[in-house]
Amino acid sequence: MYVASKFEDVRPLRLSELVFITDNTYTEQEVLLAEKQMLETLDFNLVVPSPYRFLERWCCVSKASTQLFFMA
Repeated sequence: MYVASKFEDVRPLRLSELVFITDNTYTEQEVLLAEKQMLETLDFNLVVPSPYRFLERWCCVSKASTQLFFMA
């Protein structure tokens, strides 16, 4: 949940918020350890680059109209 929050959310969860949400089932250190193990297992490969994401980023950087992007 912590990794997903960092990856997808505009304002990712703070570690203390995640511990609170889990009703202190896990400590901050345990959450960090789980995150480390997960990322090492995935070899830090979280996404596959795609033309869609490239064009999405290009539109943002170039201030292009997103309507041009979604017309295809």
